[in-house]
Amino acid sequence: MTNDQLLQNWSIWDGLKKILELNYVVLNIVVLLCNGVKTNYGGNSATMKQDEYNSILVNFNFLIRISDQSFVFPLHVDQVFFASDLKERRWKVVL
Repeated sequence: MTNDQLLQNWSIWDGLKKILELNYVVLNIVVLLCNGVKTNYGGNSATMKQDEYNSILVNFNFLIRISDQSFVFPLHVDQVFFASDLKERRWKVVL
């Protein structure tokens, strides 16, 4: 898999806003409400890229507004941490 293909499989969500549990008598479903980052890999409005060390960087300046598509199932997400990039302040490095 190339680096571009790897990035295209990523969706980045900025922080958990709410945890909702839907109770349907015999079935409980948990969903997470999050702000998403627009997925764009090129140009001045890029939100994701890889650096020369193959680290993935994310720009949180282009958040998607919370909508009915802002919900994700817990089994579809992984918790990651971000650190500020010291060279480019608007970018965060995925740890």
